[in-house]
Amino acid sequence: MKRKIFFIIINISIVCFLSVILEICAHLVPAKKDLLGDIVNVLEEDSLLFWRQKANLRTMFQDFPVETNSLGLRVNRSAYQQMTGHTFKIVCLGASPTFGWAVKYEDTYSCQLEKMLNDKYGREKAYEVINAGIIGYSSYQGLLFLKRDILKLKPDLITVAYGLNDVDRHRFFRSNGKSDKELKPKNLLLVSLENLLNRSLFFRLCKNFIFKVESARTDFSGNRGDIYFGKLRVSAQDFRKNINEIIHIANQNRIKVILVKIPINSVSFEKKILIQQAQHDIALSKGLDYLKEKRINDAIIQFKDALAYDFSSSKAFFYLAVCYEMKKEPVIAQHYFQEAKKMQAVQLRAGLEVYNGIIEEIARVKGIPLADAGPDFIRNRERKIFATPIHPNNEGHKIVAAVIYDAMLRYNL
Repeated sequence: MKRKIFFIIINISIVCFLSVILEICAHLVPAKKDLLGDIVNVLEEDSLLFWRQKANLRTMFQDFPVETNSLGLRVNRSAYQQMTGHTFKIVCLGASPTFGWAVKYEDTYSCQLEKMLNDKYGREKAYEVINAGIIGYSSYQGLLFLKRDILKLKPDLITVAYGLNDVDRHRFFRSNGKSDKELKPKNLLLVSLENLLNRSLFFRLCKNFIFKVESARTDFSGNRGDIYFGKLRVSAQDFRKNINEIIHIANQNRIKVILVKIPINSVSFEKKILIQQAQHDIALSKGLDYLKEKRINDAIIQFKDALAYDFSSSKAFFYLAVCYEMKKEPVIAQHYFQEAKKMQAVQLRAGLEVYNGIIEEIARVKGIPLADAGPDFIRNRERKIFATPIHPNNEGHKIVAAVIYDAMLRYNL
């Protein structure tokens, strides 16, 4: 019996020793710049919300320091001070533009709003503005987040800024071409295990390698295309339901609401061209049939025909890139991949305009304050107000803070 225990201890020791060696070796591998990897390193899986930002984090992200509290919400712990006495608490719900992508915490609109309010009214009462922006969140996740975590903070007012990720088709975790509401909660034990393993750089490198191998084996005309062009994460109908439900829950808990519109700076076309959708779909379908049969040249003709009927078809550009990749012509393939990416940005902007229209309608019908940064962004378009095509910089955040502040004044909030 003692001998058996001894061998078990030896085997465990060997496994632990090898794990340490492999982890050290992983850290010696030259790190490649990988945006998705950087994003995922700030996040971890969540059984209900799909993911959340890591708690008590101190790291660099997009060249700026990022710190989080025990809820994974972005803070500046070195400058944090506990509010005392009568405090009016505001929680800013949203995605990466709210989180403050590529800006310092002090430059986020939540932090700037807090300073504006306390500078003006701080003698009467203190204002605390909490940044509850989570990278990649849709209105569906925001609704669940509000119910599970944010209500515990007992806010007096929430600002709601969703839409950007609702019109997307990709998720950082569990991206499978399905809509957000179709995903079921994941086993809590399994999520905890995966989060524990993801702390290992060696494990992450192995997972990334396996993912790349599997992607290379997958036919572009099959599953990989389905994931690339899957369902919208949140349909327009469900977006409306989610925003209305957020407002309903806030009203039940006597929380005031301000809806926020933050524009993006993606490319657009001034000239509107009539899209022949039926002809486009027929040509695209024929092209996919040819692609499955490996008739690459015939497929190329069909995909180019599809573009003649819809010049903004990201699918046609994408599959043209696939064709030229299969023909071993990487330069042409890369050109079409870039065009597909650009056209997706065009479609993202068009989709966001629809969802912003829903926000306007809900605000009008329900008499909810609307803080629309769009007109001020247009007036200041000569200035640099974007850090990326979809994320405002410090000047953009200043505009958003100002329109929320103005909305609070207009509605005596």
